[in-house]
Amino acid sequence: MTYEFEYLISTLSYAAVGRPVSKPSEAIDWRKVYSLAVNHSVIPMFAYAFGFSDIDFISEDAAASMKKQAQDIMLSAYIKKINILNMLDKLNKNAAKAIVLKGFALSSCYFVPDARISGDTDIYVGTEAEQKTLDFFTEQGFTVEKRNKYQKESKCYNAECGLIEVHAAMYDDLTKNIWFEHLTEKELIKEPYIRVETEGKYFYTLGYTDNMIYIALHLIRHFISSGMSLRQMLDVTLFYAKNKEKIDLARFWDTMTKLRYKTLINTVFSASIRYFRLPEEWMELLTEKVSADAEMMLLDDLEEGGYLGNDDAANRIDGKSMYSKAKGDEKKSYFGHKLFLLRRFFVFALPALFPTAKELKLKYSYARNHPFLLPAAWIHRLIFGGFSAIRNRKIKTEIVMNEKSMSEAGIKRMEMFKKLNMVDKD
Repeated sequence: MTYEFEYLISTLSYAAVGRPVSKPSEAIDWRKVYSLAVNHSVIPMFAYAFGFSDIDFISEDAAASMKKQAQDIMLSAYIKKINILNMLDKLNKNAAKAIVLKGFALSSCYFVPDARISGDTDIYVGTEAEQKTLDFFTEQGFTVEKRNKYQKESKCYNAECGLIEVHAAMYDDLTKNIWFEHLTEKELIKEPYIRVETEGKYFYTLGYTDNMIYIALHLIRHFISSGMSLRQMLDVTLFYAKNKEKIDLARFWDTMTKLRYKTLINTVFSASIRYFRLPEEWMELLTEKVSADAEMMLLDDLEEGGYLGNDDAANRIDGKSMYSKAKGDEKKSYFGHKLFLLRRFFVFALPALFPTAKELKLKYSYARNHPFLLPAAWIHRLIFGGFSAIRNRKIKTEIVMNEKSMSEAGIKRMEMFKKLNMVDKD
């Protein structure tokens, strides 16, 4: 982990728990720190820390610039939040009860709630209320992109509310059936929903234990796929520490232990407390001892991958695939799991190899203007789009059956999964 990344993490303590920004203890590349803040999607918290902290080691002009940037971003996010709350109010009254996942449902855990900003809004409605919810958003003028049968959420967008993802299910089939061992919505959602009053409006969210399990598993899902985020680390740690008296700790840790993510979550807690400069007494919340090497391994992976691993996503597919195989092999035969992966291959590859006529017309003007050329457009796409996308790994085929065929990044991540006790060691 570079010193610039370590310092960036420490500055987020102000938005998280109100701890002032400290002066760097060694020479630092400020441009790199700012670039990392942008890359890891924590600019609101970073800019707020420097704009509103009483510090004397940056110029007044720099502090004023940071303050303005934080205010502009937070004001824009606040306006969008009000628009979303108004829309959810209409939805709850006229179509379906929407359960807010993550996002501003977690912001109250922060010292500066409005600095915890998400790019989109996730709501859970279940399969029964899904179509009614999508019809509602269509009637409200949203652009609606309905999910296919293999996806868990549809996307609804308008300028005032931004992107709202409507979840019919909590997880896709790979996540639910392999990584989370057939964890069902019924097992996850056991508590009454909580009604939260805010800004003269209200929204519903998950119960405390349900929410803790959900946000922990959400972080884990991203971590396995390609990488977690700094904000996710803060979310789970702050929510756990602030609500430990309301969370059924036995149920939470039993779930993490059963799924083999206990060590990972303890490492996230420990690294967050140490590097975000959270209260030291929170270390007592850990249920097992965590080594400094494990913390550094996690943070190195985060810095190298960028926000949610997006900087290195293509190279990290192998780690995800090999983990899925190892996890699946614990519950299935080799050939049973191979068939599962082949089915996943066709789920992702077939739409690329055989796009619809509508998609071809959008991509190729000659097919749009001369429909009789659609067969030629399909061959064009097949040769120069579909096969090349699979070969270049832009399409996640997820077919990796042994570690010898893995990329270097995939091997490194698989070793990390083993060290975190997520799968058996060799």
